[in-house]
Amino acid sequence: MKINPCPLAAILMLGMTGMPSSADTASVDTPLILLCADSTKAASSKLVYGYLDGKKTACMTEPELRNLYTQHFNDSVSADLDKKTGKKKYVMADLHGTDFSGANLAGMDMTGANFTSADLRKAIMRDAILINANLAAAYLRKADLRNADLSGANFTRAYLNEADLTGATGITVDQLKSAKNMYKVKIDTALLNRIDECCPEKLRDPGRRWDSNEWKPADKDLKEPFDQKGQ
Repeated sequence: MKINPCPLAAILMLGMTGMPSSADTASVDTPLILLCADSTKAASSKLVYGYLDGKKTACMTEPELRNLYTQHFNDSVSADLDKKTGKKKYVMADLHGTDFSGANLAGMDMTGANFTSADLRKAIMRDAILINANLAAAYLRKADLRNADLSGANFTRAYLNEADLTGATGITVDQLKSAKNMYKVKIDTALLNRIDECCPEKLRDPGRRWDSNEWKPADKDLKEPFDQKGQ
């Protein structure tokens, strides 16, 4: 599965526990890319380093370091194999703000995973286990959640427009009421009718808008991802 290297905040939070607290280390909220002391001023030979699991990396080019962070993320995000199903697990993984648009997450165990502000548009999450997963402010437009276990999942301000939740289990009216939008969502008719009765505004077309805590100042609409991806 391809994960874009841009959300380095998520990568750093996963891959840098136990980081030294010395003055030359940066906050885990920003990409940790530091200039090597012996690097020359010439742009072509500029070398940088970072930290992985509290250990300083070797000096390398910035693209090489970014690739190293991304690879470390892929290797350490709790993506071990379930012994019974042979499928990957993302149990309790911190994936906030990560771009999973179009990713195949079918059948994966993502119990307790943090998908806050994640881009999950058109993601295939069929038969996935999302028990107690945090999907707050996530963008799930046209996501395939058929037969997924959504028991206890947090949908606060999540976008479920055009998502397919056919056969999904463990989902309640209270969970859906906290979502931001459910325009053309495919879901159990009884649940859909309850939402239509209490919150009809959630079933209206939101247009190409995504209010995401990860990417925007409060109370402003995010439009940049749509400009970049045209989806």
